[in-house]
Amino acid sequence: DDVVKRGVEAALAQVENYSTKSPYKRGIREQMTFRSFRSLWRRINSRVKSDLDPALVWREIVSFIKGSIVALDLMDSDRSDPNKRFLSRDQYIALPRKVSRLSEKQRGVVFELFQSYEALKKKEGMFDEMDVVYNLAGRALLFCCQHQSNSRTLPIDALYVDEVQDFTQAELFLLAKLSRDPNNLMLAGDTAQSIAVGVGFRFIDVRQIFYNHFGGMEPDLLQ
Repeated sequence: DDVVKRGVEAALAQVENYSTKSPYKRGIREQMTFRSFRSLWRRINSRVKSDLDPALVWREIVSFIKGSIVALDLMDSDRSDPNKRFLSRDQYIALPRKVSRLSEKQRGVVFELFQSYEALKKKEGMFDEMDVVYNLAGRALLFCCQHQSNSRTLPIDALYVDEVQDFTQAELFLLAKLSRDPNNLMLAGDTAQSIAVGVGFRFIDVRQIFYNHFGGMEPDLLQ
C-alpha cells in the first residue's frame, strides 16, 4: 500500500533527523529501564501524586499503552506522529478487565503518569524498549511492502524463541512478522518464571496474534 509505505518512510526519516539534530546528542542515548524509571519516579509522579506502585505503572505502560499490537498502529499512514505511538487514553481505559485488572479511575491516573513519563523521557533524551520495537515494526512493514511479491526476500526461515513470557505482544508480533512462514515459529515459555519487570504475558495473546494477524491461523499450544 503506497499510503502506508509513505507513512513508514516519513517516520524513519524523522528518526534519522532526530538522531543527527537532537540537542541531547551524546553519542549513545540512554535506555529507560525499570531501574531508571524507578529512580525518576518522584519526578514522574510530582504532579499526579499517585500512591500506585511504580512497578505496576511500568507494567501498564510497557505491556499495554506502548507494548500492545494496537499501539504499533501498523496500518496508520502517518507513523511519523509521535502521539500515535501508543494507545490513546480512551483506548487504554476501554481495555477489558481480563487484560488490565485496574479500574477505570486507576487507568486514568496511570495514563497521566504515562504522559509525565514520556515528557521526562523526551527531555532527558532517552528511549525505551517499546520505542525501538515501534521503529523496527515500521522498518519490517516497509520491507514487506517493498518485497511483497517475492517471499524469498524474507531473511528468516524459522525462529525458535525461549522465555516468551518476558516478551510483550508487540515484540512477539514483530518476530512472527520477520519469519518467512509463521508456521515455522516455535515459542517456549513458562509464566511462572517471568523475570522481566513490566510484562503482562498471557499465552492466549499468542493465539490471538496469529488468529487476528496471520489469516486466522490457530497455533498449537502445548502445555
